[in-house]
Amino acid sequence: MALWDDVRDRTVSDVPETGRSGHKQRARALNDLQTGIAWPSIGFALACVISFAGLGALAIAGIIPLWLGCYLNALIIMRTFAPLHEAMHANMSGGVRAVVPLERLLGHLLGAMMLLEFQMLRHVHWGHHRHANDPENDPDHWMAGASTPAAFILCFAVIPRYSWYFFSRHVARSGSAMSALGNVLSYVSLYGTAAAALYYGPALEIALVWLAPAYIISSYSAFSHWSLHTPHTSREPFLNAKIIRGSGFRGWCLAHYFSYQHYHLIHHLYPRIPFYRHRAAFKLLEPLLRQKNARIVQYR
Repeated sequence: MALWDDVRDRTVSDVPETGRSGHKQRARALNDLQTGIAWPSIGFALACVISFAGLGALAIAGIIPLWLGCYLNALIIMRTFAPLHEAMHANMSGGVRAVVPLERLLGHLLGAMMLLEFQMLRHVHWGHHRHANDPENDPDHWMAGASTPAAFILCFAVIPRYSWYFFSRHVARSGSAMSALGNVLSYVSLYGTAAAALYYGPALEIALVWLAPAYIISSYSAFSHWSLHTPHTSREPFLNAKIIRGSGFRGWCLAHYFSYQHYHLIHHLYPRIPFYRHRAAFKLLEPLLRQKNARIVQYR
């Protein structure tokens, strides 16, 4: 985790835990964590896109073995969700308009790498935040109550499930025909491109360096996200998600397994804080979180 530790980690211990002064300083510190361009996220996104495209090209050209290209691209796609998630919440731009076009471009590219159309994923994910653990409206609640093996299997239907939610809950209810058309065209362009690449291009190579790893990793990401909300019973802000922490090598493993979303309750409370500042936010909020009986899992 040292790579993503924010410099503010060194200063949060200076904030008093109690009293009016402590509350004000904590509020200011949390606000600081939510502002500014998230350059580490942008750099991370660019690194994912460039390495994915480069390795895919090398594998298709036969310069590296196809199996190696498949394996390395799968590892890259596993890392891709973190910056993609940042783009969904507009955390890369941090409110700076000039950066928004780059942020959206990266969002579409990262989403394509995972076979998740960006507009669809963004609206589905916002629905999850608005209605976390709501049986009727949370788009991720369809797996609630499933056993771990059953949830793992169900996750392989995440793309069609998200597509159904997107078209039935967002596109069909859009107040603007142009907005609805734009969403449909964006959706069709991604999956149409994937189909055309299979039909007109080297199908085996395309499948192994992009489509197969993307589908598997997207399903895996849905499964790891499911586990961060189990048992999916509370809609209370401090109880609707978990924090799973670890020290040393265990912490490193947890960060990678959960695509840097292991401080997930922090994200739900403050979705505009970039992922690499979640630990700093946790240090600021830990007394309050424990007072609220938040679910904090600690591995030592």
